[in-house]
Amino acid sequence: MLSMDSNQINSLLEPSVSTVNAVARLFSDWKRVFTTKIKEDQYDLRTIELWVIALQQLEITDDEFNLALALSTKEAWPPSTPADFVNLVRGSKEDSYPNAHLAYIEAANDNYMHVVCYETAKRFGFYSLVNQDKYSGFEKWKSIYAKVCEEHYQDSAKFEKIVGAVPVKKGFDKLLEHTNNSLEIQSSIAKAALENIRNLL
Repeated sequence: MLSMDSNQINSLLEPSVSTVNAVARLFSDWKRVFTTKIKEDQYDLRTIELWVIALQQLEITDDEFNLALALSTKEAWPPSTPADFVNLVRGSKEDSYPNAHLAYIEAANDNYMHVVCYETAKRFGFYSLVNQDKYSGFEKWKSIYAKVCEEHYQDSAKFEKIVGAVPVKKGFDKLLEHTNNSLEIQSSIAKAALENIRNLL
């Protein structure tokens, strides 16, 4: 079990003023958009506080918050939990890019399934990517990959102009033959292969 001292617990549970203001504004906007679908006392001070704590734990960025707010106003109902709110952004973003673990394995074999994989490998360091042990390497990869995907998601045209075109190597059919791959990895490989075919047409 993870042990924490009282200072660490307090820092986790202490809402930041800027996030409190952002969540209060979010609820106010929802009341205007969803009108009769929201009860009068649905978003009291304690609800705001709990949402703030959860969003801080989910490490939502300002950009993610603003995009999720915009996306939420197009929904039939407002998101009912902080995780649902964050998933408005992260769910769609994650679906747009190769699986992080598969991208890591492929990049270590000099195969870049997407421009974000190449840019992540470049920031990681090509030599380090090949020579670092798999566990700590993947932990470092995940951190960089998330930032790169966020940058690409915010402005893919600008990102790709800066990074440049990255040729995706062929050979997905060979990867699919590996029976040790999980269904999730096989699905990611198949998606990447289909995307590659579409780009060639």
